[in-house]
Amino acid sequence: MDKKPLIVKWLAIGIILLFVATCIIPVIAQNIEKPLPTPRGSWLYVGGSGPGNYSIIQYAINDANPGDTIFVYDESSPYFENIRIDKSLTLVGEDKTTTKIDGNGNDVVITVTLCSHVNIHGFTIKNGDQNLIRLDSCERCSISENILFGRDCLGIFLSKSHNNELLNNIIIFGSGILSKYCINNTIAHNNISFAMSGIVLFDSPDTKIYWNHVKYIYYNGLEIEGSSNCDIYGNIIEKNRGNGIYFYRCSNNTVRFNTIKRNTVGVGIDGNQINFYSNNFINNICKVVITEIGDYYFDSNYFNRPLHHPKCIIGLKQIMLRAPGTHGPHDPGWFITIPKLIFDANPAQEPYDIPG
Repeated sequence: MDKKPLIVKWLAIGIILLFVATCIIPVIAQNIEKPLPTPRGSWLYVGGSGPGNYSIIQYAINDANPGDTIFVYDESSPYFENIRIDKSLTLVGEDKTTTKIDGNGNDVVITVTLCSHVNIHGFTIKNGDQNLIRLDSCERCSISENILFGRDCLGIFLSKSHNNELLNNIIIFGSGILSKYCINNTIAHNNISFAMSGIVLFDSPDTKIYWNHVKYIYYNGLEIEGSSNCDIYGNIIEKNRGNGIYFYRCSNNTVRFNTIKRNTVGVGIDGNQINFYSNNFINNICKVVITEIGDYYFDSNYFNRPLHHPKCIIGLKQIMLRAPGTHGPHDPGWFITIPKLIFDANPAQEPYDIPG
């Protein structure tokens, strides 16, 4: 038998297999040899028993480079410090209930100033003299998953700080959150209770206030002053001694899908141009008090019970007939107050299901 045809046959098959392999292998190799992502920055450790761990958080911050992460163990908690951050970094506690930073009654506990991309996550912060956390002229920072015991001080203070996020914090006693001269911050999923004030915006436009639970506040649950284009959505605002929400000299704000219940006043308004859509007003002593008539719009809100007719809301407008001081420095002027009727033409027949 001639073996040449058989050899030629197997040679041809080998060439075909070699050709197929050269096509497949580069594709497989390309997928396998993709470089792994490089971690951003280095990790520094505070507390614990590891070699080279810092014993003081501020020392680790001083030695950190921008982009580093500082992990704080709870073994050496509480940390009696007043911390200052002026570079981009992440500060992480091992467990927010057991990793504690105590300001020892001095000044601000954590000050973040003149920087961006600072993340503070997972601490119990307490015993400050002014503020527990202060952001001063900062951008794109995140304060999340912390427990703040305010007592006689403010929980979080934002000053001239833009595009930041305050998320999932618990603030008890003292006061809650104050935003002053800020733009486009997000305040969401926070729980604020037993405080003098809840969330206060002062000249802070474009703020988003989502899914917060604000209760047992001495003054106002939410206070919006001089702030426009704010979106207030999905909040539970209840059992506050003053107003659930109070507006003063505001414009173009939207209040939608909130539950506002068991407050002395559900909503107090002394401003203009505010839209109320699909909110629950439940068991407030006064549902809505309007002391300065502006451009208000109410639609599809629920008012304690099903209504088969438009809901009438009585507003008051003060008109000045004589300016103060016209007849001398002690002249109080002459004002009259007239009522104005505002209607929700389509009141909801049952309360909205808003998780809280």
